[in-house]
Amino acid sequence: MFELIKGGVMLYYFEAVDGVGKTTVMNLVGEKLKELGFNVVMTEQPSKTQFDGKIRDILLNENISKKTQLHLFMADRYNFNDVYKEQINSNTDIVLCDRSLMSSMVYQSGDSNSMQDILNSHEDLLQLNKPDKMFYLDADID
Repeated sequence: MFELIKGGVMLYYFEAVDGVGKTTVMNLVGEKLKELGFNVVMTEQPSKTQFDGKIRDILLNENISKKTQLHLFMADRYNFNDVYKEQINSNTDIVLCDRSLMSSMVYQSGDSNSMQDILNSHEDLLQLNKPDKMFYLDADID
């Protein structure tokens, strides 16, 4: 399931609806990969830096439009690149990320945001963060 490309870092995204256990599964996969000898960096979006914490707080506690949500997530993703490119080095084999652009396509589409608008607004980010694999967990929340 996990192929290590020589000379490159593998990027895997985990997606699911809230409450399914995607974070738990990602953490279990990450720990197993570490046991197998891989150097793994685990991340999430929105990130948990001080800057991104402010974005997370707004997203969770303010009544804002989907377009505003989309732009806040974009700001987080740009910051994500800056923060994690410092942590990801030549020793890193695999990066696991809880959530991705796919979440924006689901949660921020509608209102005045079409899925194409979302893709267009993330065009340069897509070039930077194109995943090697994306895992979608389809399970009941119960």
